[in-house]
Amino acid sequence: DDTQLTPEEVDAIVADNGYAMATDVFSGSYSDLTGVPPDADTLAATACEDGQVLLYELAAGTWACGDDTDTTLSSPEVRAIVEAVAGLALQAGASVDGSAVLTQSSHGDDAHTHHSATSDGLHITPASVALSGSDTQLVDGEIDLGSAADDALTSTMVQTLTGGGDADTLHTHAASSSGGSGRIGYLGVTSTPRAGDATLEVMENDCAAAYGAARMCRMSQLKNSYPAPRPETQSWVSVDTENNPAVWPDGDVSRFPEFGETIDGIGGRDRFYAFFAYGYGPNCSRDDMQGLFVTTGSPPPTSGYGLQAVSIRPSGQLDRVSCDNSFTVACCGPL
Repeated sequence: DDTQLTPEEVDAIVADNGYAMATDVFSGSYSDLTGVPPDADTLAATACEDGQVLLYELAAGTWACGDDTDTTLSSPEVRAIVEAVAGLALQAGASVDGSAVLTQSSHGDDAHTHHSATSDGLHITPASVALSGSDTQLVDGEIDLGSAADDALTSTMVQTLTGGGDADTLHTHAASSSGGSGRIGYLGVTSTPRAGDATLEVMENDCAAAYGAARMCRMSQLKNSYPAPRPETQSWVSVDTENNPAVWPDGDVSRFPEFGETIDGIGGRDRFYAFFAYGYGPNCSRDDMQGLFVTTGSPPPTSGYGLQAVSIRPSGQLDRVSCDNSFTVACCGPL
């Protein structure tokens, strides 16, 4: 059955009908193409160094190799990019300068996230704040409720109202020139220890430098201070008898029972004399010198004569001491 053509017979039939063979149409070589436009690639001959990029020079209208120096965004550029992002979401645990970011959800969990319920650790700067449209001011240690001289509410008064102070003083306070309560009380101690002969003037200058309107505390001022003072260091106190609780006047002798009568073999510890004994007097004074705290000497230590000064200990206890000591100074002033 002669129904099949051989490949040669097929080629003969195709060639006889004018069809071109594949090899007659295109050789497959680019160089055999005709009508190709000329190469207009102006960058073809440009060879850059490793790490360089092509940079366009607008003025010259040309390209050239160069270093990519524009790799850093400025702060305004970064801010503009961030602000342009709608619905920006920070990752969980994001912080600002080491502190957690306050969010709506975290504030809902803890209403005191950004402030203490007791105001502990809350600092107001500056130290005084005036309420707009009124004479009321919040000043360090007191609330001045108006322009009058005696309308200030001090921290001591607040403590009294809450059960921590002497209610009698709440009704007898007088206004001072600074607009405060007018009461004198304990402010703190100085930082520099002073010898017994440093002079009262130097010690009180230390108080003024540390607390402004302040002087060395008198015993009576410490006893009438609320709360009871607890100094950081043992400090000098001036002996006085006026308005001094528990003093027993006895002629030219004032007796202070808190010092005891005989301790460590020294008798008469409770007595301060209103005269010079063996040439020495209270508050480190001498009969041949003017002023107080002018000597480190003292009478024989076998009696209270030898303990011519008083200090207050960190525990708050008042203690008779000799003048050859060196202490900081307890300072009192307007509250």
